[in-house]
Amino acid sequence: QQKSIDILRDAPPTNTTSMHSDFISNKGNTEVESLTGYVVREAEGYQLEVPTYKAIYTSLSNPTMLIHYHGINQSTQ
Repeated sequence: QQKSIDILRDAPPTNTTSMHSDFISNKGNTEVESLTGYVVREAEGYQLEVPTYKAIYTSLSNPTMLIHYHGINQSTQ
């Protein structure tokens, strides 16, 4: 456990997740569908409520929200 803490503590402040890197680089292809979307769809299939996942999925799937949040220039898309 301490080794993991040390690795995180010593990581450069520019480290980020792969999904966040995709959003920042404006690639348009992220892991939203395969990770968050999968959980939402499976939960619906089992008639389970997953309000937090659903809210996150909805927000991350909304290009307008992403453009506003990251200041992405729409003309580059």
